[in-house]
Amino acid sequence: MSSISIRKVKSSDSRFLWEWANDPLVRAASFSTDSIPWEDHEKWFDKKMNDPDCKIYIAEVDGNPIGQVRFDCDDIDIVVNVNLAPEQRGKGLGAEMMKLGIKMYFEETKGSSPLVREINAFVKIDNEPSRKMFEKIGFKSLGVKRIKGSEVFHFIIKEKSQIS
Repeated sequence: MSSISIRKVKSSDSRFLWEWANDPLVRAASFSTDSIPWEDHEKWFDKKMNDPDCKIYIAEVDGNPIGQVRFDCDDIDIVVNVNLAPEQRGKGLGAEMMKLGIKMYFEETKGSSPLVREINAFVKIDNEPSRKMFEKIGFKSLGVKRIKGSEVFHFIIKEKSQIS
């Protein structure tokens, strides 16, 4: 199998990100389960592209997009969001994609804020593939929380050196 590479998101990536986001399994694993209208996605994507506290990376195999890793940062916390293209699920690509995304994020933000050096992930209880992926790469469980009406596992990893 070819190796995974990762790059920053481009405006031309918007369409397939929208298609991936509207996949039924993605909607079921999201805090908002409603499908996303194209117009709403366009506004969201433009906002994220222009937000200095948001970094979106696209994973590729042989130049073909296979998934995305997004980091949203506020003054204290970084929250990661990950999504594999539907046809790429179950191939073991998620963990490698996440590791590359985390590495790139820490390299890109190095020195920007000494207080923000940990990444949080929130995974719905019934999303076993995502839970296993975060555990596999070294995220530690902080237990179960309730967020936006859903019970989720809260995972955290500090610094890229902790990635398995």
